[in-house]
Amino acid sequence: PGSHVILRRDHPGREVPRESLVQAAILAALASWRAGDARAEVLVALAKDVRRGKGYAPGQVRVDHALMTLAVELDPDLDAALRLP
Repeated sequence: PGSHVILRRDHPGREVPRESLVQAAILAALASWRAGDARAEVLVALAKDVRRGKGYAPGQVRVDHALMTLAVELDPDLDAALRLP
């Protein structure tokens, strides 16, 4: 039902740049059932707060604590632009 993107930080105290969060949110939405939409809302959480629930369908998770929700404009060209050659 959804897609997950994990951003790695150099150390736990380091803040993730907002542009990186927005790009990750767009990539997650493009890989989800919202891919055909012009906009999507994407939940942002720490990996430690995301868990697979017992009996959940593959890809479904439970989020114990969300940091924020990002509303992003979907840009299908972003996926190709960020791929390594």
